[in-house]
Amino acid sequence: MSTARLRWWVGLLAVAAVLVGLAWLQQAPPKPLPDAPPAPPASPARKLPTLQTLQTSGEAVPPRDAAAPAVANSAEFTDPLAESPDLLQVFQRYRDSGDPRLKAAAQRAFSACTPAFLPRPGETPSPEPLIAALPAAQRMAREEALRSLYARCQSFMGLGRDALLKLRGELAADGGLREAGQQVEDELAAGNIEQASRWATGALRSGDPAAIASIAAPLERLLEKLSSTRAGSDAAADRIAAEDLAAALPLLACDLGMDCSSRSLVALHLCAAQGQCEGDVEARFLARAAIDPGRTAAVQAQRRRLLALYRQGRPPAAGELLP
Repeated sequence: MSTARLRWWVGLLAVAAVLVGLAWLQQAPPKPLPDAPPAPPASPARKLPTLQTLQTSGEAVPPRDAAAPAVANSAEFTDPLAESPDLLQVFQRYRDSGDPRLKAAAQRAFSACTPAFLPRPGETPSPEPLIAALPAAQRMAREEALRSLYARCQSFMGLGRDALLKLRGELAADGGLREAGQQVEDELAAGNIEQASRWATGALRSGDPAAIASIAAPLERLLEKLSSTRAGSDAAADRIAAEDLAAALPLLACDLGMDCSSRSLVALHLCAAQGQCEGDVEARFLARAAIDPGRTAAVQAQRRRLLALYRQGRPPAAGELLP
């Protein structure tokens, strides 16, 4: 198996993607496919409430309880990847979109297929090498998920290996393959807490549900760092709240418009790469988080609290997440 394919299966969670706190992340098996849930579904899609945006470049994180920035784009947003049967069409349609949310969706469409299904030189594109590497647990369901993913990626594979590698290089050069969650991870690893907080704030206020989901993985660690700088903070209480918030963010992304049906690309990612194959995306996220059943109500309470802020047009900064 190539290094690129191995990295796809073995790397830690970042997405996309798609898509929860450090405590349960450490228990998660392989890295999920990127946060690319599949152009418009047959059933009416959920709409994203009016959101406010934050320019992540050079803008300081507001203090707690500070007013949110002015609304920059009030257009409602529908997940363009929702159950799309052809991810290449989504990529070609939105790659150069002036809406950064749609452009990000195009990039996730690409990342859903490459490098996962990228053939080695001289090989015919196929899901079979990945299927052969599946463990026994949930094997049939994971094989079905992989075949469904490949069907949606097949048009990409028709471009050929060289064209896909060229596209991948172009997207990597302009940062298109690095989601907010990875940026937060990198800044935390470098000890740049303020910059990590800015990236997280940018995702929270971007209007892009998938970007919000992508920062769930490093969120617990970021909030612990931010808690240590708060005067009079209760470290133990903040740690529990951070765990709940990290588990709640992907659920919030579902509320804000990300396609979370059992046939969405996110659901297929969670099944194919991590063996979370039962129920809709919400059920799979909760199972992956491995939250104690006694904490589920607290996770849902954080979800409702955040959703209320978004519906009021007041998306929070990272520093405003902890109660």
